Amino acid sequence: DLDRPDGGPVWARAAGGASLEQLEVSADGKLVYGLCRPDKAVRVWDADTGREVGRREPPAGGTVSSFAVLPGGELVTC
Repeated sequence: DLDRPDGGPVWARAAGGASLEQLEVSADGKLVYGLCRPDKAVRVWDADTGREVGRREPPAGGTVSSFAVLPGGELVTC
């Protein structure tokens, strides 16, 4: 966050050494979704605590290449 006087991040969470490819926040601001390679799933974190609250796994043998969080909270993956 470039607006912070100390130049530090506002929100930092471990992605398990993975490379973050995509990040989105839910419409209500309560959840943060991330696509972290080499994971095949979308990780879900609580925006307030940073605690991982789940993963949205693709069907067996599949990989998520991108995703979108809809205003109603649904997660669309491809």
